[in-house]
Amino acid sequence: MPLDPCRLRLLYQGRDPNSGGEYSQLPYRLGLATQTNSTC
Repeated sequence: MPLDPCRLRLLYQGRDPNSGGEYSQLPYRLGLATQTNSTC
């Protein structure tokens, strides 16, 4: 599968570093990073 460098996106998972509690109950959220300064 070829990659198009002009349309790269990164899906990541994270949480607020100040959140606490039991590991299985931590509030994880998804984020999407996209390229915005492309010369394509």
